[in-house]
Amino acid sequence: MNMKGTLTISIGISRLSGTRLMKGAKNNAGFGRATDFLQQDRQLKNKDFIEVDGTDDEFNEVPIILMTDARKASPQEVAAAAAAVGSGRKLRPSRKSTKVKKAGKSKKTAKKRSRKVKPASKK
Repeated sequence: MNMKGTLTISIGISRLSGTRLMKGAKNNAGFGRATDFLQQDRQLKNKDFIEVDGTDDEFNEVPIILMTDARKASPQEVAAAAAAVGSGRKLRPSRKSTKVKKAGKSKKTAKKRSRKVKPASKK
């Protein structure tokens, strides 16, 4: 399977568009092997747009790409991917003109006063 995306390298772990990359055996050392392979063997760096050969898999219930090879994507592939992403997404929501309502008069009513009851007169 061939996948393209942006390479992110942080704290020794490489990701392709957010999914962790692993090389070789599926164990914790596979993350470091992937980063070493990308940086040393393929001279790739953080934020490069790359193409990876490999398979989707899981390691400890975390989605990974078990890669077999990687290379920097061609400028045409980068432009095509940017155009595809850019055409389907608005950067800012459109602003509609909205009328502001004026505050109306208060509808509070005066409190009713209780009537005082006169004490009954004694006869």
